[in-house]
Amino acid sequence: NADKVEQYRGGKEALFGFFVGQTMKAMQGKANPQLINAAIKAKLG
Repeated sequence: NADKVEQYRGGKEALFGFFVGQTMKAMQGKANPQLINAAIKAKLG
C-alpha cells in the first residue's frame, strides 16, 4: 500500500481510517484501536 501512504502524506488524511481498518483486518479485530492509532501516527509521521 505504498501508494496509499504517499497519498496520505500528500494530504489525503481520510486514508488514516483505511490504515486502521487494514490493521484491524489483519489482526482479526483483536487489536486495541487506540494503540493502532498511535502506532500508525508514529509510523506515518
